[in-house]
Amino acid sequence: MFSLEKQKVLLASVNCRAENHGEDKVLAIDMKFAAKLSNEVLIEFDPSLKSFLFKEADAGQAELSLEDATRLSALRFPNMGSVGWKADLEGYAFKLHYGAGGKSDVKLIDCKVNNFRLTPQEGGSVEVSFRVQANPLPTEMPRILEYLQREAEIDLLPPEMQQEELQEAA
Repeated sequence: MFSLEKQKVLLASVNCRAENHGEDKVLAIDMKFAAKLSNEVLIEFDPSLKSFLFKEADAGQAELSLEDATRLSALRFPNMGSVGWKADLEGYAFKLHYGAGGKSDVKLIDCKVNNFRLTPQEGGSVEVSFRVQANPLPTEMPRILEYLQREAEIDLLPPEMQQEELQEAA
């Protein structure tokens, strides 16, 4: 299951809107992020995705690489471009590490994560872009917007990892 912990990402865009929660209008936000990650992250989407998009580097490329030559780091389909990945993940916890941390961090619960786009890159990395949908408090919006088009450090935890953290804290 897709997760990030203390991961540096680009907050590419923010869309603020109102959602109907019964008769009430509630502040909602769509945040689009992009992160350059190791192709190991592809296993979290599907175990065969990494070997589908990447192959072992050719002998000439392997000599240039400082890493293990058997690592899947060459693009299998260099002309393919990015791949959309349909997944609607719910119940995520989102944390934007802000300032000195702790109480100043922005913590959002029951978030939806979707609109995945995977862009494999030569050398064994993948740019993963995704959307996080949440309901922040109005007081949290300035801290979020401060990172628009800037790098931020976030945590994005699925429900099962949240339970593990609670058990470890007890």
